[in-house]
Formats: sequence, C-alpha cells, structure tokens
Amino acid sequence: MKKLGFCVLALAMWTGPSVKGAVVLLDFEAATSVEVLPFVEDGFELSVDTFAAVFATGFGFPMTGNPTDYVAFEETATITLALEAGGAFDLNQVTIGPNDFAAAATIEIIMTGNLEGGGTVMQTFSGLTTATVVNPVGFNDVTRVTFTTSDDAGLDNFSLEVIPEPSFSALLLASLSFCLRRRR
Repeated sequence: MKKLGFCVLALAMWTGPSVKGAVVLLDFEAATSVEVLPFVEDGFELSVDTFAAVFATGFGFPMTGNPTDYVAFEETATITLALEAGGAFDLNQVTIGPNDFAAAATIEIIMTGNLEGGGTVMQTFSGLTTATVVNPVGFNDVTRVTFTTSDDAGLDNFSLEVIPEPSFSALLLASLSFCLRRRR
C-alpha cells in the first residue's frame, strides 16, 4: 500500500505544473491602475533599473495597437524578466511596440537572453510603429531576458514555459522506475 501511495505522489509530481510544457501567460490584466515595477505574476518577476510601470487600460496612455494592460518603459530603462525563485525558462512569445509617449515615428527594441549554460542570445526589432507579436521568440533555456528600447515602449502577453531543475527530473525518473519495477 505504501508503494502505491508513493507511486501516485510521483505521478502527480511528474504531471504537475513545474514540468516543461506548463505554459504561463503574463498579460497584466489584473492591474487596476498604474503599478510600479517590480511586478510579480505566476512566479515570474519583471524588474527595472530605473522606472517602469504596468499601465491599466483606463489610464490613458495605451500601447499603440494594443488595447490591453501592458508594461510601459522609457529609453533609459532596462526591463528584466526572470523567475522569482531562479531557474531556467523558455520565452515563446511576447508583444512589443511603442506606446503613446514615444516621440519618434519608429522605435527599436533589443531583447537579450542569458542562457542557463552560459552565453547570450539577442534579437533586435527595428522600425516598430505599432504593437507586434513576436512568435516564436526562440529564447530557450534562459535564466533572464532584458529589454531595452530607443524610445518609450511597451511589453505585453508573455508566453513562457518553466524548465524543471535536472535534479527534479532525475528524482521523478527514479521514483517512476521504483513504481514500475516488479516485485520478486
């Protein structure tokens, strides 16, 4: 009976939300006004080195072409996205573009990801005039992603996947093999 209980627990952990494939959507729809960063939602934290805020839709400064709540930041700011507890994740999709504060007709946004095993990946998006969905982003196994811009900009609708720690996966595999082994 103990073995059955252990096996059920191992199976529950194997199919739980921390297994890669559990998609998290950060869309900031819970914002009710202007919320200054850092902002934490679903285990992910958005932080900033100067000033940035989550703008609720009724605040009056929308992200051009995006009618929902979003994170607004200026050209002097660097936004950082990371898991609050640390660890790696995949950034699958994000909406980027200028907001109504932008003075320039077009803006540039640079995304830089720090890879879990070392090194970086980077993408530059130039000539942005409205909200643009970047899908797929292709930032896999990153521990953090930074965003910089040439003028006032916005970020929204992050689609992310958490990557479990290798030790967690090893423990689950060992647990399942114990459950599947035949008694002699």
